[in-house]
Amino acid sequence: MVCSRITDYTQEIGVNFVRGRVAEVNPLGDKLQVRYEDTLLSDIGEAEFDMVVLCPSLIPSKGSRELADQLGVPVGGDGFITPDEACALAATGLDGIAFDVVGDAGTVRRVYGINANRG
Repeated sequence: MVCSRITDYTQEIGVNFVRGRVAEVNPLGDKLQVRYEDTLLSDIGEAEFDMVVLCPSLIPSKGSRELADQLGVPVGGDGFITPDEACALAATGLDGIAFDVVGDAGTVRRVYGINANRG
């Protein structure tokens, strides 16, 4: 699938993904020395990297599970779309799908001039 090919490729060219908690990042010449807890392996690690990208934990927005249910899109226990579903959507060849969520029926009526109270 597309998603696993991207992950495989990035790992082949040397990208190292670590899921964990960073204790410290220190400059070391032209590298960065990182001390971290690898939460998947339950281990403390230390390594040198060219670049470090820290990504905070994400939580789904309020109402996303209800929206997914209405659209028939499966979500995992974390509330996000499942990796298999994401890859299936990517395989459709669509560049993207946009949702415009502006509020309640009154807001939709005022902004777009349409009656959102159908059915």
